[in-house]
Amino acid sequence: MQHYVTQIAPAADLNQYGWVDELKKHKNTGNERNSVYVNRDVWIKIFCREFFTLFPDYALKVFIGYLDNEWYLVQQSIAKQYHAQFKALGFCNATLYGGVTKKGKGFLLPVYARRADKQGQDTLDKYGNAYDDYLSLVENAIGSWVMIDSMNSIADISVDRKSHLPQPMHSPREMLLKAFPGRFRIETEEHPLVQELIANSDIEELQ
Repeated sequence: MQHYVTQIAPAADLNQYGWVDELKKHKNTGNERNSVYVNRDVWIKIFCREFFTLFPDYALKVFIGYLDNEWYLVQQSIAKQYHAQFKALGFCNATLYGGVTKKGKGFLLPVYARRADKQGQDTLDKYGNAYDDYLSLVENAIGSWVMIDSMNSIADISVDRKSHLPQPMHSPREMLLKAFPGRFRIETEEHPLVQELIANSDIEELQ
């Protein structure tokens, strides 16, 4: 397996991670590298109005990005070599927490590094949620069923600590590969997205 994961983080290691964003709806943009919708076995999102739980010790520290309505996972060496270019596209380090809904949908919940404005204050996400709101959500979801009524108020959650919790069907790495099938894993410089970054860099040097 390619080296995507810097480490499998302890489930309680949340101090430097936060600010989760809801997965946007998939759609065909007509872009060549995103011309076909992929039905993943494991989703990358946070569920609303549906109970879900997160598995203990299913925390993967990775480098990912959301581009053209799809998520991409970048192999460590490629991420390091083209870090500035990927960062300009919104790619960043994150922790993916593995979980499942009560309906049996496996998913990885993306948790990004704490973000701050120029004054050093924590920034809110587009829904108006703070870092600590997401931190509380993740902590409550590990070992319990939780449900969010709205992304606009994730601090207001329902918790079910009585229902039976399932065992994971896949290992953390298996969930990672299922969540990022085929072309959504950027492993070499031959990947179309990396080739595009290289081409754009060459154009900038000529100008």
